[in-house]
Amino acid sequence: MVVRTWWRGKGRLEHLRRWLRLRNITPRIARKGIESSQRLGRHRWTGERTVAWLSGCRRLHIHPTMAADGIWSADLASLTSGSWRMFASFTPDNGAQKGKDFVLSRTVTVPGRATKTPLPAAAGSTEVDGYTVTVKGELMAGMAHPLTVSVAKDGKPVTDLQLYLDTYAHLTAFHEGDAAFAHLHPTTKVDGDHGGPDLSFHAELPTAGNWRLFLQFQTGGKLHTAALTLRVG
Repeated sequence: MVVRTWWRGKGRLEHLRRWLRLRNITPRIARKGIESSQRLGRHRWTGERTVAWLSGCRRLHIHPTMAADGIWSADLASLTSGSWRMFASFTPDNGAQKGKDFVLSRTVTVPGRATKTPLPAAAGSTEVDGYTVTVKGELMAGMAHPLTVSVAKDGKPVTDLQLYLDTYAHLTAFHEGDAAFAHLHPTTKVDGDHGGPDLSFHAELPTAGNWRLFLQFQTGGKLHTAALTLRVG
């Protein structure tokens, strides 16, 4: 398998490599043109640990690029002051953990004065770029429940969702207080650029309380990110 993040410098990733080896996963550098770049390093999330992050992070889901030396990198210059939690997801291609999804994370501090904003109240819908996103489903902590997300524009159902990284949407959730993390893809059948208006998810969030949801979807070649707060019982 391949394990590389955007962090450079000798010894900075040794604690992560040890963590992987304890789970029978061998970290190494991907060889350009030989090993696939479509799995590991494909997703990276940045989330500010202050309440301001929970209310409206605009750099939630970042897709890094791999250089000739096998190191993945991403532009984080737009991060504002504060303490941020970085998440990198990957799936081993071999070994005892082949096919299993993993998420590594660490905290990064951007110098300066951070501004805190109260978490918005739980709501069933939100608007972004002229689109209305509605979430339906009663979730209970630690239990799998169906969750339906509907997308509309000008009061009409949207049926032209485009594929974005092989699926019609990416739903990322962060728990208020401890920044517990979940990432979901819809189970809706793929039909070219004709996704929508309803997207079905199997959601299982481990902890009760407020979760900040970020739904990313694409239309007309433009990526949209809708955010709302969901209460889990």
